Amino acid sequence: MNHLTIEQRYTIDVMYNNGYKQIDIAKAIKKDKSLIIRELKRNCDKRSGRYYYSLHTWEIRVGTANVVMRKTIG
Repeated sequence: MNHLTIEQRYTIDVMYNNGYKQIDIAKAIKKDKSLIIRELKRNCDKRSGRYYYSLHTWEIRVGTANVVMRKTIG
């Protein structure tokens, strides 16, 4: 399974923002390095470049809210 749990995202957040290399993070959460690279690319703040594990969850909530809003209005 290639999905990351909230705990794994939190681990990425802490390790990456403390200067660990992507390969070390991958070993710590037992995932492939390419998955870490993609996760960092997708969920880094566009302005600061900082990774936030909660950004993924926030985007899902906003996306869900937009769908519900469209159904209510339309």
